[in-house]
Amino acid sequence: MLRFLSLTLSTLIVIISGSAPAAQAAELVRLDHAVSAAVSDTARQQAILDSLRPAIDAMAKIGILESPDLHGMEQYAESRAFKFFEPEVEARLDSAALTCSIDTTLLRLPVILPGFNTPRHIYGIITPYNQAVMNVDSVMLVGLNHYLGKDFGAYSYFEPYIRRQKDSRLAPYHVAESLVQQSYPMLADSTTTALCHMIHDGAVTAAVMASVPEASLADAGGWTAEELQWLKQHEKELLQDIREKKILESTDPKIISQLLAPSPGTLMFENHAPGRTGRYIGYRMVRSYLDSNPSATIADLLMPSGYIDQAPTIAQNYAP
Repeated sequence: MLRFLSLTLSTLIVIISGSAPAAQAAELVRLDHAVSAAVSDTARQQAILDSLRPAIDAMAKIGILESPDLHGMEQYAESRAFKFFEPEVEARLDSAALTCSIDTTLLRLPVILPGFNTPRHIYGIITPYNQAVMNVDSVMLVGLNHYLGKDFGAYSYFEPYIRRQKDSRLAPYHVAESLVQQSYPMLADSTTTALCHMIHDGAVTAAVMASVPEASLADAGGWTAEELQWLKQHEKELLQDIREKKILESTDPKIISQLLAPSPGTLMFENHAPGRTGRYIGYRMVRSYLDSNPSATIADLLMPSGYIDQAPTIAQNYAP
């Protein structure tokens, strides 16, 4: 049974949110190493399970484990996804480098966003789901099997815009964005405009840029360097097109999704704009507003009083 437990948790990261001081970084615990070192008696196994209770409960809650106990762990260890990815993660992933980049990001977030609860612990899973980062109550799960490199053969069925996200270098971006979205969710109803959504998304992107060491806007936005260059070159005409089509005033969920959701392209524009064009324009609006208003903060714009109440002012301030 100890062997099952060791296999089950060898390649998952779980970040358990808590009220840790801002100076305390999350610590990656390689559970495969910890379990392998433990004695194989039943009492010790139960102690290990108890120490991992938040992770186990979260995994069971979203269906990764069939039950929150040792039996569930055994079944998980025998799953197709785990058996396939466990050796690949062990061979391909530099967990030390990944841990360092995530730790630095987690240290920066409370400085950028006062009152932000820094995650306290990082642990170990392979997820069978396509989503790399999952929040379950106070627990965050990051599937390490999503970070084996865009050229990894098992990712070949993904479209290129998704496949290029499968790089461990991007994990801190995904962790930061997930935590910011969790702490400052977009509060919207049927009357909330595309402009409000774009400003909120732009503020999230600004928070990610400020928290990830040596951040790249292309990486934060999900673009290639060439796509970002295209957006920069066509920024003025994109804004003109958006205003002429009255997109900013739209409350149509389909239009908002086309602007902001990951995709190979933003099809509402005739020039074959990259996906998430709304995120780029939203970020540029936010950056322009913050640069011209030194007393304003990213946290201000992540609140409804910012991305809704101040939306017209933020839009008027933006002139590429």
